[in-house]
Amino acid sequence: PDHARAHLIVATTAWAVRSMLEGTGRHIFFRRMPCYRHPRTMSGIKSRLSIPLRCVGALVFVLTAGLFERTREISIMPGTVERANQNKKKVTDSHSLMPGLFLPRIAVVQYTGSGGSLSEGFESAVSVMQKYAKLHGYGYYALNEKSVAMTDMNREELERFGYHKHHWRKPFYLSTLILEGKHEWLAYFDTDVVIMDPTQKLETWIDSVDVNKTHMIITDDPGGINNGIFFQKATSWSLTFNKLWWEERQALSKSGHDNWPFMSALLKSWATAHGNYSYDDECSMARSAEMESWGNFYNCYSKHLGNLGRSTHPSGCTEDFPDPCGSAYRGGSPIFATWGINKGYDFGGKNNWAPGSFSLHLAGHPDREHLLLQRSREVLEKYFSEAPVNESGPEFHHLEIAPKPALHRFGSNVISVWPISFSAPEEIWVPVVRPKTRGFAAIIPGNLSTYSYEDEDSYYAGYRWVFFLL
Repeated sequence: PDHARAHLIVATTAWAVRSMLEGTGRHIFFRRMPCYRHPRTMSGIKSRLSIPLRCVGALVFVLTAGLFERTREISIMPGTVERANQNKKKVTDSHSLMPGLFLPRIAVVQYTGSGGSLSEGFESAVSVMQKYAKLHGYGYYALNEKSVAMTDMNREELERFGYHKHHWRKPFYLSTLILEGKHEWLAYFDTDVVIMDPTQKLETWIDSVDVNKTHMIITDDPGGINNGIFFQKATSWSLTFNKLWWEERQALSKSGHDNWPFMSALLKSWATAHGNYSYDDECSMARSAEMESWGNFYNCYSKHLGNLGRSTHPSGCTEDFPDPCGSAYRGGSPIFATWGINKGYDFGGKNNWAPGSFSLHLAGHPDREHLLLQRSREVLEKYFSEAPVNESGPEFHHLEIAPKPALHRFGSNVISVWPISFSAPEEIWVPVVRPKTRGFAAIIPGNLSTYSYEDEDSYYAGYRWVFFLL
């Protein structure tokens, strides 16, 4: 067990340090170390130092044991991720890979296809996603077929899936990024997703879960789970899930759609997390050709999910989709299902898109290309263009990146230091800077007649529209 290994490491380290430091003599760095031998005691050997076997053994044991405790080699998929294997990447056994202090905690991930140029609609949607990631300081990856490390065997097998082979690169792609260890969370979005409200941050969902138990966040839906939007934590658990996802692929057909195997992997993970539920891969497409029919698979999936405990919407469902209207396990661990991220036209129930929604997912829409272009241009014009600001009201057309704090480690804590010479609580900082519409603030210190704000919120709101204050 992890705690037993940790105790062994501590005890061994203490023994090694004591072995190296104890002894007699006046010089702390040499005389008190048993590694040291005075020339008179060394029968003709003129070196002032010798290194006994026990000293070398102690050092080797501590370093080896510490390395074992720190890391564990993870096999993602048989013969997969050549680049990671060549670089001997490791994944920590802890809950999460700890990214470098100055690397983004969250990275947005997209797969953009075979490496050729995207159509104008998809290109516009990707542009919105890139600007959204930059706005909030997220990392961004738009990799193509050439960027995903795979073996020739894997590539040859994907060829039988035809168009859907691109979907199947997701687990390989995500596992490669996890092994690189640069980010704590990876937020995957299909390229037919438009971020309609860039002011909403991914932390809204990521920070709402139990960080010690949750390794993946998926989007709940009445009609099944869509993997066009989901978040993975950079952990060994996520690598194991991606391997399971690949293993659940269709054994016989050439349909190759990845959503059903994704749901099958979810079901198996939930059954394992439940602990007392017997599930023998009855819904697996890798084992039964009957499950390659959506009707057969979904009936099997719904049956087992109902036995486990089906999720529902926190504020209730709809008449069209009565309780329980979710398609996830309500246990919530290690996979947490949330609502509000993935919305689209005619998605049904609580996932129908409406103005103010975070995203618009146009999966399978017959007019997808046109709508991607139209909606993306609306977002780019409203939030990211250089158009003049409407000074008549609080509407704004251009957002700039707000100041970011410098992170400094103090003991076991990381402290955010903002680039100003005075202190302000973090909760009053806004994620984006709206364009300024007035020169000076109305308040004149000492002139009580200008003190017009009735509460703290209106006070801060008024100052956000001005360039200068007295």
